[in-house]
This record gives sequence, C-alpha cells and structure tokens, in this order.
Amino acid sequence: MPYGMKVSNIGKDVMTCDDFDLVMSSEISTLKTLIATTIGPASSYTHNLGYTPIFLYAVIMSGKPLKLNFIGQNPSTAIIEATTTQIENWANSGESQQLYVFYDQL
Repeated sequence: MPYGMKVSNIGKDVMTCDDFDLVMSSEISTLKTLIATTIGPASSYTHNLGYTPIFLYAVIMSGKPLKLNFIGQNPSTAIIEATTTQIENWANSGESQQLYVFYDQL
C-alpha cells in the first residue's frame, strides 16, 4: 500500500472529497519554496542554485502589494531579472519587491 498525505478544506472529508477541496496532497506536484523575502530598489538576492529558478514577485508601494508578476509575463517592462546565481531588482527608486523564490528550475 502506497503512503502519502492529504489535507482537506474545513468541512470536507479528506477520504472522500474531490482534489479541488484539498489544501495539499503529496500526490500532486507543487513548487518548493526556497525563500520569501523583500528586496529594495537596485538590489539583489543571491541564491547560488546554479540554475535559474522559478520566482514570483509583487511590487510594494506604500507598504502594500500593488500587483503580482509571473515569470515572462511582460519581459519588455520586467524590473526583476534572474540568473543562475541571483535575482536582481532593476527598479531605481521607490519600488521594493516581495520576492518568492522556488527550488524548481525555470
């Protein structure tokens, strides 16, 4: 018998509910988080993974997230760039980024 782990939403029976009602299942592949951090304007985060990781970032204005950006969403206006060793915030002033870096390779 294979072993695994499932967690269902409140009020749903983990043994009988649909996958849609699961919060987590070890049978479903998910992104593995390396770090969630904030980087300021014209700064970077060094990850040293040796490959370009998948990442998300949210622009922070007046202490609140303004928008969430996905990899490749709009490369002509991207203010974050990833390499095999670091992720750089190219914004020169005022725009901090909430950064989510995953172990998974881009």
